[in-house]
Amino acid sequence: MNQHNINIVKGFAEYITLERSMSANSVEAYTRDVDKLLFYTESVLKDRDFEEITTDELAAFIEWIARLGMKPRSQARILSAVKQLYRYLLFEDIIEDTPADTIQCPKMGMMLPNVLSVEEIDSIEAAIDLSSNEGERNRAIIETLYSCGLRVSELINLKTTDLNSEEGFIKVTGKGNKTRLVPISHTALEYINYYVEKMRNHIAVNHENKDYLFLNRRGRKLTRVMIFTIVKQLVEAAGIDKNVSPHTFRHSFATHLVEGGADLRAVQEMLGHESIQTTEIYTHLDSSYLRDEILTFHPRSDKRQQILDVTENPPDDIIEPNYDVINAEEFDDVEELMKMKEEMEAKNHQL
Repeated sequence: MNQHNINIVKGFAEYITLERSMSANSVEAYTRDVDKLLFYTESVLKDRDFEEITTDELAAFIEWIARLGMKPRSQARILSAVKQLYRYLLFEDIIEDTPADTIQCPKMGMMLPNVLSVEEIDSIEAAIDLSSNEGERNRAIIETLYSCGLRVSELINLKTTDLNSEEGFIKVTGKGNKTRLVPISHTALEYINYYVEKMRNHIAVNHENKDYLFLNRRGRKLTRVMIFTIVKQLVEAAGIDKNVSPHTFRHSFATHLVEGGADLRAVQEMLGHESIQTTEIYTHLDSSYLRDEILTFHPRSDKRQQILDVTENPPDDIIEPNYDVINAEEFDDVEELMKMKEEMEAKNHQL
């Protein structure tokens, strides 16, 4: 075991925490990915120091994790962490040049997220048993996820003081402890008020969790696993055959805004994306909607002529066209998947 490399990893974690202002979850994600390189140096490179590794050896490391069956997106994430590690070594004057920057990311292709239609979201909310106190809470959770486009970590960390019912905004604390104001719908506020009146005000709230908005029946803050479990159960009850996670509501929020003509910069602000390029994924989703619109209404379109023919000679019952949502592999922010293993014991808790 190379104690020198272990100390570098520890220093790297402190660096991205203090100098880069990364959240604890992001720091853990980067450290976990760098640990894979640490393991590789121990098992393959005979405990070589990080600063002695060449570009070719780093490329061989990426090939090695590929052979382990990791998907291109995971390979790219690990490579990103390794590049950050070597920039840290540059920052500390441990190396003069980084061997990592010339390594190309694996080709990932276009990864489009799953989204839900408004009708599917309505059916999920309709599947909630409102006869229970937890039902009021769960309905408020689903509506808040969709109406505000929150990450799971942002939802579970919402505090009662973050709500501004009069102005129709909530204060959201996102990655890097950055705060933003997000509009909240009248419906979501109404559901939250129902939950507070019928459940939250009638439970013994744990003192450490008294400021958090969404609590379990024991008066404790909800965990990520509990939100994932709630969503999974409701999606099954609604009979929706899609891979739906809490993050799917965030994707749906953004996609529906873009489809409705919202400015991309405004969507970026509401989602808390640092880069507009991250938000642009939703313009690719919207392209299927635009394609159907063009095929339907362009004067040279055969589809438009078919619609005109139907309009002039309508059948007894007209079935509205069903525009399929692009179905692709789900992607989530790394932060939403961290600490899942440690929180699995929460599955045994009553929701």
